[in-house]
Amino acid sequence: MHDALGRLAFPAPTPSDLPEALAPVAAAQTQRRVIEAFGTLERAAHLLEGQLHYQVQQPIPAHRRATTGTESDLLNRALGALEHIAAAALSFDEEDIRARLRDAMARPAAPAALAAAGPAAPTGRDEAHAQALAAGPAAPGVDR
Repeated sequence: MHDALGRLAFPAPTPSDLPEALAPVAAAQTQRRVIEAFGTLERAAHLLEGQLHYQVQQPIPAHRRATTGTESDLLNRALGALEHIAAAALSFDEEDIRARLRDAMARPAAPAALAAAGPAAPTGRDEAHAQALAAGPAAPGVDR
């Protein structure tokens, strides 16, 4: 979460030697980090708004007075950046995704030639591992 919020509040500049075709990919990394941390951009915005609401509660506890202003500034900055990337985010075509999923699910799991061949023969490493497991722990009282 801290990484995602840090990327929002202090975005890294796009490297000047980055090919133009890769610029959108680099910009999408912030969006990806936010989604990994919060699930969706909407949840991230909801959390930031909740934190901002908490920050402005009155009276401010004594142990928070020194940091509340700075935290509020950072949260506002992150929320502004989040709103900017949410507006620029690519929308997903749900019907296209459903169609691709149906196509993938309709394909056979493995080619018929591989399925007819049966399971692969065990290798020497597999056999050595199986023998080591059958022999039990190397030291008494130690489980694997």
